[in-house]
Amino acid sequence: MSKKTAIRFAKIYPRLWSDENLQTIIGSNRNLLGLALYLRTNKSFNMVGLYPLPISQVKRELVYDSYDDAKSAIKQLCETGYCKYCFDSEYIFVIKMAEMQSGDLVNNKQLRGIHNILVRLHEEKAPFIDSFIEVYGDQFGLSKEAIERNEYGYVELRDVSIVHRPSKKTNGDWKKSCK
Repeated sequence: MSKKTAIRFAKIYPRLWSDENLQTIIGSNRNLLGLALYLRTNKSFNMVGLYPLPISQVKRELVYDSYDDAKSAIKQLCETGYCKYCFDSEYIFVIKMAEMQSGDLVNNKQLRGIHNILVRLHEEKAPFIDSFIEVYGDQFGLSKEAIERNEYGYVELRDVSIVHRPSKKTNGDWKKSCK
């Protein structure tokens, strides 16, 4: 899928404003709200919310005063549970983005698109694939083994209803490494 096609299908639903993590951001530091929305709409995003995002790009596009200011804002946003960021590889995982982009009903084309993105990310040795599968594996019928083997067989060709469940709270392990 080309970037133009991906951007054409970006979605921001009104239910975004009732998202628990976004409410935390709004309540604790309104300055992070622009960054949170940027992560869902910037030119590098994809529908799964796991993509490379250099801090220098964030600094430039959101007009932070310095690289350190942009880095600090990303760290603060990660602390709210909204996203995870690997400072070594400069990949971000916007945790609820796949759910928001796919809507309430995931069709076969979307399932294949999600699978293709994850296979590509696996080939790039991107971090957070395991985290993505932990959050969305059941909802999207994903497994790490299928992604590693680039198999479609695990995707049942039917519509899958998204089960809205509270996000899993992490104990901070991801802060120590990018896995």
